[in-house]
Amino acid sequence: GLISNSAVVTATEPDTIPANNIATATTTVNIPNSTFTVTNTADSGPGSLRAAMLAANASTGTIDTIVFDIPDAGPHTIALATFLPTITDPLYLDGTTQPGYAGTPLIELNGTSAGATANGLFIGAGGSGSTIRGLAINRFGTGGAVGAPGGAGIVIQPNAVKALRIG
Repeated sequence: GLISNSAVVTATEPDTIPANNIATATTTVNIPNSTFTVTNTADSGPGSLRAAMLAANASTGTIDTIVFDIPDAGPHTIALATFLPTITDPLYLDGTTQPGYAGTPLIELNGTSAGATANGLFIGAGGSGSTIRGLAINRFGTGGAVGAPGGAGIVIQPNAVKALRIG
């Protein structure tokens, strides 16, 4: 974004040209994309998918990336106890980055314990432009129509659907 800095000069003496007592400079600041790494299958806490999603949501203004580097051979199951955070900013969620990936998902989001109305991933209107790849998403609720309380592997708010890529 743009950041403006201003400097103002004042004095106790009379000033015959007060218009030159202020200077402003505007600088463009580019926020780099952030990459967050999932290193365990825990439902929450450091290294979890939930922590990575919360950090990506907090890093606004760019398309952040979540990658996977869970130790040991997969597949790895992330058994969710509750809803994951809504994706509120464009995100590149890439399960193909898990070491050993060779075309078959090695990361499973399992909703068995998340509740009957839990969604796997909920892409809010701010998540337009997101990409989700290389994940097995299963065992979530019983439906998940837009506006309903949940129950789908992936729910996409209407304004987010324009630029979502699932592959």
